[in-house]
Amino acid sequence: MFFKKGIRFSPFPLFIYLYYAVKKNMNRTSYLKQKIRRSLSTKRKRMAKSAVGIKSKLIVDNLIHYCKSKNTTSVASYFTFGNEANINEFNKNVLATNGKLFLPFWSESTKSYFFSLVNDWEKDLQKGMYGIMEPIPECQIYSPENGEVKIEALFIPGVAFDLKGNRLGRGKGFYDRMLKDSTEIKIGVCYEFQLIANLPKTKHDIEMDIIITENKIYKI
Repeated sequence: MFFKKGIRFSPFPLFIYLYYAVKKNMNRTSYLKQKIRRSLSTKRKRMAKSAVGIKSKLIVDNLIHYCKSKNTTSVASYFTFGNEANINEFNKNVLATNGKLFLPFWSESTKSYFFSLVNDWEKDLQKGMYGIMEPIPECQIYSPENGEVKIEALFIPGVAFDLKGNRLGRGKGFYDRMLKDSTEIKIGVCYEFQLIANLPKTKHDIEMDIIITENKIYKI
Protein backbone atom coordinates (compact mmCIF):
# COMPACT_ATOMS: atom_id res chain seq x y z
CA MET A 1 0.00 0.00 0.00
CA PHE A 2 1.02 3.63 -0.57
CA PHE A 3 0.38 6.18 2.16
CA LYS A 4 -0.20 9.91 1.88
CA LYS A 5 -1.50 12.04 4.74
CA GLY A 6 -3.21 9.11 6.31
CA ILE A 7 -4.86 7.94 3.09
CA ARG A 8 -4.09 4.45 1.87
CA PHE A 9 -3.70 3.88 -1.89
CA SER A 10 -3.72 0.42 -3.42
CA PRO A 11 -1.10 -0.17 -6.17
CA PHE A 12 -3.25 -2.80 -7.85
CA PRO A 13 -5.28 -0.44 -10.09
CA LEU A 14 -1.96 0.88 -11.44
CA PHE A 15 -0.71 -2.63 -12.12
CA ILE A 16 -3.96 -3.49 -13.89
CA TYR A 17 -3.71 -0.34 -15.99
CA LEU A 18 -0.11 -1.13 -16.99
CA TYR A 19 -1.03 -4.72 -17.79
CA TYR A 20 -3.81 -3.71 -20.16
CA ALA A 21 -1.70 -0.90 -21.66
CA VAL A 22 1.06 -3.38 -22.54
CA LYS A 23 -1.48 -5.90 -23.82
CA LYS A 24 -3.14 -3.23 -25.97
CA ASN A 25 0.23 -2.25 -27.47
CA MET A 26 1.05 -5.90 -28.20
CA ASN A 27 -2.32 -6.38 -29.88
CA ARG A 28 -1.78 -3.25 -31.98
CA THR A 29 1.70 -4.44 -33.02
CA SER A 30 0.29 -7.83 -33.96
CA TYR A 31 -2.52 -6.18 -35.94
CA LEU A 32 -0.11 -3.92 -37.85
CA LYS A 33 2.19 -6.84 -38.63
CA GLN A 34 -0.67 -8.90 -39.96
CA LYS A 35 -1.95 -6.01 -42.07
CA ILE A 36 1.48 -5.48 -43.69
CA ARG A 37 2.00 -9.23 -44.09
CA ARG A 38 -1.33 -9.66 -45.85
CA SER A 39 -0.80 -6.69 -48.17
CA LEU A 40 2.74 -7.54 -49.30
CA SER A 41 2.11 -11.29 -49.49
CA THR A 42 -0.78 -10.60 -51.85
CA LYS A 43 1.31 -8.23 -53.96
CA ARG A 44 4.12 -10.78 -54.18
CA LYS A 45 1.71 -13.59 -55.03
CA ARG A 46 0.31 -11.55 -57.93
CA MET A 47 3.72 -10.95 -59.51
CA ALA A 48 4.04 -12.17 -63.09
CA LYS A 49 6.50 -15.01 -63.61
CA SER A 50 8.48 -12.80 -65.98
CA ALA A 51 8.87 -10.13 -63.26
CA VAL A 52 9.92 -12.74 -60.70
CA GLY A 53 12.53 -14.04 -63.13
CA ILE A 54 13.96 -10.64 -64.04
CA LYS A 55 14.10 -9.30 -60.47
CA SER A 56 15.44 -12.59 -59.08
CA LYS A 57 18.27 -12.60 -61.61
CA LEU A 58 19.32 -9.12 -60.46
CA ILE A 59 19.11 -10.19 -56.82
CA VAL A 60 21.27 -13.26 -57.52
CA ASP A 61 23.85 -11.02 -59.22
CA ASN A 62 23.94 -8.82 -56.12
CA LEU A 63 24.28 -11.82 -53.81
CA ILE A 64 27.20 -13.18 -55.81
CA HIS A 65 28.79 -9.72 -55.92
CA TYR A 66 28.46 -9.38 -52.15
CA CYS A 67 30.05 -12.79 -51.49
CA LYS A 68 32.94 -12.06 -53.84
CA SER A 69 33.55 -8.63 -52.29
CA LYS A 70 33.66 -10.14 -48.79
CA ASN A 71 35.39 -13.37 -49.80
CA THR A 72 32.44 -15.25 -48.32
CA THR A 73 32.40 -18.95 -49.22
CA SER A 74 30.33 -20.57 -46.46
CA VAL A 75 26.70 -19.46 -46.33
CA ALA A 76 23.31 -20.40 -44.96
CA SER A 77 20.56 -19.74 -47.46
CA TYR A 78 17.00 -20.83 -48.25
CA PHE A 79 15.21 -22.82 -50.92
CA THR A 80 12.85 -20.56 -52.81
CA PHE A 81 9.13 -21.09 -52.20
CA GLY A 82 6.27 -19.56 -54.18
CA ASN A 83 7.03 -16.09 -55.51
CA GLU A 84 9.86 -15.39 -53.07
CA ALA A 85 12.97 -13.90 -54.64
CA ASN A 86 14.32 -16.96 -56.43
CA ILE A 87 17.92 -17.38 -55.31
CA ASN A 88 18.31 -21.06 -56.18
CA GLU A 89 20.82 -20.11 -58.89
CA PHE A 90 22.85 -18.38 -56.19
CA ASN A 91 22.72 -21.55 -54.09
CA LYS A 92 23.93 -23.63 -57.03
CA ASN A 93 26.71 -21.11 -57.66
CA VAL A 94 27.94 -21.56 -54.08
CA LEU A 95 28.26 -25.29 -54.67
CA ALA A 96 29.74 -24.88 -58.16
CA THR A 97 32.52 -22.66 -56.78
CA ASN A 98 33.37 -25.16 -54.02
CA GLY A 99 31.68 -23.15 -51.30
CA LYS A 100 29.70 -24.52 -48.37
CA LEU A 101 25.91 -24.30 -48.54
CA PHE A 102 23.58 -24.78 -45.58
CA LEU A 103 19.79 -24.86 -45.94
CA PRO A 104 16.98 -25.06 -43.34
CA PHE A 105 16.05 -28.58 -42.22
CA TRP A 106 12.87 -29.30 -40.22
CA SER A 107 13.35 -31.57 -37.21
CA GLU A 108 10.11 -33.35 -36.41
CA SER A 109 11.42 -34.45 -33.01
CA THR A 110 12.14 -30.90 -31.80
CA LYS A 111 9.52 -29.14 -33.96
CA SER A 112 12.11 -26.61 -35.07
CA TYR A 113 14.45 -25.75 -37.92
CA PHE A 114 18.22 -26.25 -38.12
CA PHE A 115 20.72 -25.59 -40.88
CA SER A 116 22.11 -28.65 -42.65
CA LEU A 117 25.02 -28.91 -45.05
CA VAL A 118 24.11 -29.61 -48.69
CA ASN A 119 26.80 -31.15 -50.89
CA ASP A 120 24.78 -32.19 -53.94
CA TRP A 121 21.90 -30.05 -55.25
CA GLU A 122 20.27 -32.98 -57.03
CA LYS A 123 20.71 -35.72 -54.41
CA ASP A 124 20.64 -33.97 -51.03
CA LEU A 125 17.18 -32.33 -51.19
CA GLN A 126 13.67 -33.62 -50.59
CA LYS A 127 10.23 -32.10 -50.10
CA GLY A 128 9.75 -31.19 -46.45
CA MET A 129 7.69 -28.96 -44.18
CA TYR A 130 5.00 -26.92 -46.04
CA GLY A 131 6.15 -28.54 -49.30
CA ILE A 132 9.46 -26.63 -49.26
CA MET A 133 12.54 -28.49 -50.43
CA GLU A 134 15.04 -29.14 -47.64
CA PRO A 135 18.14 -31.24 -46.92
CA ILE A 136 17.64 -34.97 -46.43
CA PRO A 137 18.09 -36.28 -42.84
CA GLU A 138 21.50 -37.73 -43.73
CA CYS A 139 22.95 -34.24 -44.27
CA GLN A 140 25.16 -32.90 -41.49
CA ILE A 141 23.37 -30.49 -39.12
CA TYR A 142 25.31 -27.30 -38.50
CA SER A 143 26.88 -26.91 -35.07
CA PRO A 144 29.02 -23.77 -34.62
CA GLU A 145 30.72 -25.28 -31.57
CA ASN A 146 31.63 -28.65 -33.04
CA GLY A 147 31.66 -28.17 -36.80
CA GLU A 148 34.84 -27.57 -38.77
CA VAL A 149 32.99 -25.33 -41.22
CA LYS A 150 31.71 -21.99 -39.94
CA ILE A 151 28.82 -20.13 -41.56
CA GLU A 152 30.00 -16.67 -42.55
CA ALA A 153 26.70 -15.15 -43.71
CA LEU A 154 23.01 -15.96 -43.41
CA PHE A 155 20.70 -15.12 -46.32
CA ILE A 156 17.18 -14.81 -44.98
CA PRO A 157 13.85 -14.39 -46.81
CA GLY A 158 11.02 -12.25 -45.50
CA VAL A 159 7.68 -10.71 -46.33
CA ALA A 160 8.90 -7.21 -45.48
CA PHE A 161 11.96 -5.35 -44.22
CA ASP A 162 12.85 -1.79 -43.28
CA LEU A 163 16.18 0.00 -43.48
CA LYS A 164 16.64 -0.23 -39.71
CA GLY A 165 17.14 -3.95 -40.21
CA ASN A 166 13.74 -5.07 -38.98
CA ARG A 167 12.21 -8.12 -40.64
CA LEU A 168 8.66 -9.42 -40.99
CA GLY A 169 8.33 -13.13 -41.73
CA ARG A 170 5.39 -15.43 -42.30
CA GLY A 171 4.33 -15.17 -38.67
CA LYS A 172 5.49 -18.55 -37.37
CA GLY A 173 8.66 -17.23 -35.71
CA PHE A 174 10.87 -20.02 -37.07
CA TYR A 175 13.76 -17.78 -38.09
CA ASP A 176 13.56 -15.69 -34.92
CA ARG A 177 13.94 -18.82 -32.79
CA MET A 178 16.59 -20.38 -35.02
CA LEU A 179 18.75 -17.24 -35.10
CA LYS A 180 18.25 -15.85 -31.60
CA ASP A 181 21.81 -16.75 -30.52
CA SER A 182 23.55 -16.41 -33.89
CA THR A 183 26.48 -14.03 -34.33
CA GLU A 184 26.87 -14.41 -38.11
CA ILE A 185 26.13 -11.61 -40.58
CA LYS A 186 22.39 -11.65 -41.29
CA ILE A 187 21.31 -10.58 -44.75
CA GLY A 188 17.67 -10.02 -45.67
CA VAL A 189 16.71 -10.90 -49.25
CA CYS A 190 13.64 -9.37 -50.89
CA TYR A 191 12.22 -7.37 -53.78
CA GLU A 192 12.52 -3.60 -53.58
CA PHE A 193 8.76 -3.19 -53.05
CA GLN A 194 9.05 -5.26 -49.85
CA LEU A 195 11.08 -2.48 -48.23
CA ILE A 196 8.87 -0.16 -46.18
CA ALA A 197 9.58 2.89 -44.03
CA ASN A 198 8.99 1.41 -40.58
CA LEU A 199 8.09 -2.09 -39.43
CA PRO A 200 6.41 -2.77 -36.09
CA LYS A 201 8.63 -5.00 -33.98
CA THR A 202 8.80 -6.96 -30.75
CA LYS A 203 11.79 -7.85 -28.60
CA HIS A 204 11.94 -11.34 -30.12
CA ASP A 205 12.36 -10.13 -33.71
CA ILE A 206 15.82 -10.73 -35.19
CA GLU A 207 17.41 -7.74 -36.94
CA MET A 208 19.31 -7.83 -40.23
CA ASP A 209 22.77 -6.35 -40.82
CA ILE A 210 22.33 -5.99 -44.58
CA ILE A 211 19.39 -6.11 -47.01
CA ILE A 212 19.79 -7.06 -50.66
CA THR A 213 17.19 -6.32 -53.34
CA GLU A 214 17.28 -6.24 -57.12
CA ASN A 215 18.29 -2.57 -56.95
CA LYS A 216 20.88 -2.31 -54.23
CA ILE A 217 22.87 -3.75 -51.34
CA TYR A 218 21.75 -1.82 -48.26
CA LYS A 219 24.11 -1.68 -45.29
CA ILE A 220 22.19 -1.08 -42.07
